[in-house]
Amino acid sequence: MRVLRALTVTAAACAAIGLSAPFAAANSPQGGGNGPSNVTVNPYSVHQGASMQVSAAGCGHGGTVWSNGNFPQTNLSAGSIGFATVRIFNHASPGNHTLSVKCHDNSLVATHR
Repeated sequence: MRVLRALTVTAAACAAIGLSAPFAAANSPQGGGNGPSNVTVNPYSVHQGASMQVSAAGCGHGGTVWSNGNFPQTNLSAGSIGFATVRIFNHASPGNHTLSVKCHDNSLVATHR
């Protein structure tokens, strides 16, 4: 029988993948101007192989979301609040990991551990 293991990817532009609270929020990166801000993930905790929604404000022309080794780079939709649905790799390691968000029209990247 396959043993379920939890993975945690923490957010500020970051997510948590594990097994607990409903979602996390992030603050905007320093430097002001447009750029990813108010990043949220839902659910806050998930197991490997599960899906998680990421949203971020400030990326009017869309952007990308990624977490090395945890899910592939995924497009963030355009609009006042952009959305992306990511699927956690089956082989993702348990623990805290960084999720990053970058807007197409700005060089700022929001990250958090």
